Amino acid sequence: MFDRRIGGKGLSLLVAAGFLAGGCQSRLATEEAHEAFRKAGPVEMKVDESRITRAKKPQGAYRVGPGDVLRIYMPRVLGTVQDKLVLGEENASYHQTRVDSKGRITVPLLGRVKVEDLTLQGIGEKLVNGYHPELMQEPPSVVARVDEFYTQPVTVIGAVEEPGTYDLRRREMSLTTLLSKAEGIRDEGASAIRIRRENGEARTEPILLPVEGLDVEFRDVALKAGDVVEVKRLDRQSIAVVGLVKKPTTIEYEDPTDEFTLMQALALAGGLNEVAGPEHATVYRQNREGEVVGAKFDVKGSGSVPKGADVKLKPGDIVAVEPTAVTSFRVILTKVLRIGIDLEDSFRD
Repeated sequence: MFDRRIGGKGLSLLVAAGFLAGGCQSRLATEEAHEAFRKAGPVEMKVDESRITRAKKPQGAYRVGPGDVLRIYMPRVLGTVQDKLVLGEENASYHQTRVDSKGRITVPLLGRVKVEDLTLQGIGEKLVNGYHPELMQEPPSVVARVDEFYTQPVTVIGAVEEPGTYDLRRREMSLTTLLSKAEGIRDEGASAIRIRRENGEARTEPILLPVEGLDVEFRDVALKAGDVVEVKRLDRQSIAVVGLVKKPTTIEYEDPTDEFTLMQALALAGGLNEVAGPEHATVYRQNREGEVVGAKFDVKGSGSVPKGADVKLKPGDIVAVEPTAVTSFRVILTKVLRIGIDLEDSFRD
């Protein structure tokens, strides 16, 4: 279902996550290799269907929640209720009830019982324990099922086969499930996924799709009622800037004559992460043979690698400021120092 092609224009967004995970096939250092890098450019790639499928979280047994309507079979319990006409269940073998906003149901003799986040088997066992031995000498038979699942609307638009609004059950509120119901990404591909919320909240970073042949990690995303999931079409060429920058971003070419250098792209991403203090950035692109190649550049004004000040980027490039052992140590050290300062302040108070 997800075996959709991704045009070269959208390469930057789709493979950026894989590069940060170490998925490049070669990192070039020699002048000859840099020349090959300069000649390379984006080509057509495919969404990795298997990684999207594996990202879907295992669901296990269904757990009920507010809004679900339950049918509870318990003939012996109902047979002991004297005022059946009041309950409206004369000669009935089951009792129907809705889980309220506090996660409770109302059942004969026991009144309100908390069942939120219990499995159907767990509900049956809880009710049996409630009836026996306090109210009944022998444990009754109690079996619960869901008559009506509570659903919430989520909308998907853009580059999917079947855009629209889908009513998803509680356990279906995830990005992978929504993409599946929308029949996957369209043949012409997509550049990124963004989620907009009813309260105005939005994810500032695009959700990157995995690509075949690259070590791309893809994680499912939980959705909320009223979310609008936009699968962005390949309308514009772009550059992605990811990693140790203040604001990972996508830079779109508004005009075919637009040009961006490596340092301009880093500036548009808010600059480098000051705590980590990275000194290098790697630019990735794909050659005509389908190989992903990358070249490392100095972005701090020192070092033995080529300077990045005048490096011109191409549409589809990915600028990755990747973590190293040194940058990771700096981040950890800063956190430790902050914890120490907080502890010292708390002792003073």
